[in-house]
Amino acid sequence: MTLSFPAAPTAPDLNSPDTYNARVLAGFTWCFDTMPDYLTGLDAADFFPVQSSPADATAGRVLEVGASATVLSASPALRVTKGGTANAITLTTGASLGSLTTGLRLRFRATSANTAATTINVDGIGAAAAKTVTGAALPSGYIRSDADTDILYDGTNWIANREDEYGSNANGAYVRFANGFQTCWNTAQTLTYSSTQQVRVTWTYPAKFITSAVSGSVTATGATGDLTDLSRTKLGVVTISPSADYYGSFGLIITDSSAVVTSEVRNATTTATGLWY
Repeated sequence: MTLSFPAAPTAPDLNSPDTYNARVLAGFTWCFDTMPDYLTGLDAADFFPVQSSPADATAGRVLEVGASATVLSASPALRVTKGGTANAITLTTGASLGSLTTGLRLRFRATSANTAATTINVDGIGAAAAKTVTGAALPSGYIRSDADTDILYDGTNWIANREDEYGSNANGAYVRFANGFQTCWNTAQTLTYSSTQQVRVTWTYPAKFITSAVSGSVTATGATGDLTDLSRTKLGVVTISPSADYYGSFGLIITDSSAVVTSEVRNATTTATGLWY
């Protein structure tokens, strides 16, 4: 709808002192007398396209209070109320949905993280499995209490998406992605004497990996005493030796025949990338 407002009076002009006061008065009258009377009775429909009825599903229209469950189920991102338990979630839309429509998208904030494979039951329709964006059963901690979870019904399962998860502790920092990848790093590692040709650091990752297939690197920090200060001509490969629970240790091997003294200390940045589920 196009609104036709009353024409505004001519603005005051300091270069026309003879008309200045009259124009100021006309402006105040327009703002505080004419316009309020004109706007009386207008509602949202006068400014935005609104449903013509509770069943109106025309794209781009604002939903009215009491919109039908069919129309609500086609809406792009409804925020819903969570109940149930950590691994058997119930969600209430407030629209009393009678069935689920493929493509239905909901958002909720959990009160606790899931601890195992999870199901979601919306409006009592029935529990359906929740899956990761890769199609796997949800691992522990996939649903978080510190961020919203976005779920999409694919016709069979609820596909749960999660925000990138950033964290840090005394062992470094990490980021976990919804597709299962995880990167850990520590910018303040200290490598010390291990043998006559090796300096090594044992690094407990700031967050666990699920498998030993972890790739890592050690790089110079740029600070005095880092790896670039070594007088030797050649550095060997970085080795990762993960333990049974997939924490690990980094070793920097020096392949030059020059000996490493027991007081040798080197600073470095360590990085590891792998899967967290």
